Amino acid sequence: MQPSTSSNPPHRWWKLIAVAFVLICLVVDFLPRHAAPDFRYTGSDPAIPVWNLGWPLALFIYDPNHGFQVGPFAYLMLPFQFVVLAIGLIVVAAVRRLHNQPMQRTGREALS
Repeated sequence: MQPSTSSNPPHRWWKLIAVAFVLICLVVDFLPRHAAPDFRYTGSDPAIPVWNLGWPLALFIYDPNHGFQVGPFAYLMLPFQFVVLAIGLIVVAAVRRLHNQPMQRTGREALS
C-alpha cells in the first residue's frame, strides 16, 4: 500500500521555518551598506566609504582598493549559524526517522 500524497501541514511549517532561517542568515551576513568601515583593517581609511556586508555588525567589508576583509564577528557568527543549522537538521532527521518507523508484521497477517 502506497502512502498518501496529501499535504502534511506540520512538515510544511518546519520546512518553511528552515528556509526562513537560512534566508535570514544570508540577509544578516551579506546585507550591503555603503558607508565608512565598521571595523579597522590594514589600509583602512574612515574617510573613504566601503561596502559593509552584514547587519547590524559588518562581518565582511569590500574595499575597492584592498579587496574583501573579514571582520572579527564573522569568526563567531558563521560557526554559530552553522551549529544551529546542523542541530536543526539533526533534529528534523531524527523526528522524521521516528515518525516513519516501519510497521511490525505479526504471524496472523502471513496466514490470511
